[in-house]
Amino acid sequence: ETLCSMKRMGAACRRHCGVSYYRQFFGGMTCALRHNLGPIYYYHCHLYAWPLAGWRDFISHAESTALLTELKSRYTGPDIWSKRAWCAFCKQHGIVTVPIWAEAGPTGLLFHCPQEQLIGKDLFLKPDDDYSGRGAVLLSWDSAKQGWQCDGAQTSWVQAGGLSEFLLSVAGSNPMVLQPRILNHEAFANLTPRALINARVLSVRSVQGEVLILSATMRFPPGNQITSDVVSQTLGAPMNLESGVLGRLQCRDFSLLGKDAISPAGIKFSGRAFPDWDEAIAMVKRAMHALPCLPCVGWDLVASDRGVLLLEANIVWNGQLGQQYGLSPLGQTAWPAALLGYLEQQTVRSAS
Repeated sequence: ETLCSMKRMGAACRRHCGVSYYRQFFGGMTCALRHNLGPIYYYHCHLYAWPLAGWRDFISHAESTALLTELKSRYTGPDIWSKRAWCAFCKQHGIVTVPIWAEAGPTGLLFHCPQEQLIGKDLFLKPDDDYSGRGAVLLSWDSAKQGWQCDGAQTSWVQAGGLSEFLLSVAGSNPMVLQPRILNHEAFANLTPRALINARVLSVRSVQGEVLILSATMRFPPGNQITSDVVSQTLGAPMNLESGVLGRLQCRDFSLLGKDAISPAGIKFSGRAFPDWDEAIAMVKRAMHALPCLPCVGWDLVASDRGVLLLEANIVWNGQLGQQYGLSPLGQTAWPAALLGYLEQQTVRSAS
């Protein structure tokens, strides 16, 4: 595996970062044999730039996912995974999110507003309970043709009068929700042609009950995608936790490492600030306080044309994201102590 990783990224690492092949080989072997990290982490987490003693603080994506999946299996709090349940949770706690205009699935079709109000509007259709943007469909209104052009999981044409039939055919046995298409805030409007970019914010609850923000990463979709979450391709920039200002690019592609503009358009993103950052973080903390049964949550936060929105809460969040893009090893954050404290509390409750 070490040799395979070197074959894919070794030359770029040597060329752009000045790391010799000899050092890369022994670095990959050290990852695998001493730290239970696949050699790929040597590159993705830029371990060549870290002192060897700090490598033990990096936690593999597989290990963090296993822990979080177990945490989710024991979760007994309010349903926040389903898009419909998430909207209900946000309404209950005064959190602003994207509204649901219609639901489609095996039980039929339910509109939450008059169908005629959807005519002339861009729409976004997504699975009710799926992770990321997989299965999503962007419906772009064409006023000249009086219908929607569909892109994403479905590429077709929908006449104004055929929306109901289309929603039912796409959903089938898989519940889907129809929402308004949300646009990026003007501060980020020229960064992507179609997708809504979002910040993944990781928060934890300390044993004392204090909500802490550990990392924030702005995620960018490649090319003309309709969603910001594209497996193995999404780019990311770490964000300053105090100001919400974007830093330089951190990604798997070494030719882009440290860039402050997205190639080839040359549009600069580093130095831009997330609008109303204090308000956004306050919303995250308010949502975290409403979930006292969870020690940690990965939030999807957006700055949109409708203001700051909290898209979703992830019990199982990407453990590699902050480490890869924010260059912040999980072992050097408050996460391990918060998780251990939570598990100890759960053990005490179970025993009593």
